[in-house]
Amino acid sequence: MAWTILERIVYDKKKEKVELSTKLVNLQEEEEALKVQVNKLKDPDYIAKYAREKFFYSKKGEYII
Repeated sequence: MAWTILERIVYDKKKEKVELSTKLVNLQEEEEALKVQVNKLKDPDYIAKYAREKFFYSKKGEYII
């Protein structure tokens, strides 16, 4: 089947649209995950827990095992 130049352009644009739509969905999911993370980082209790776990910080009288 011989394609005209316009048919090839339309095909390429449709393919690009599908790829970009998939990328958009992935970026929207990533954005939601980042929003959740930002909200967690606004919580002082979460930050304290994170610091203890990640950097082995401890409260006074608390022992890290």
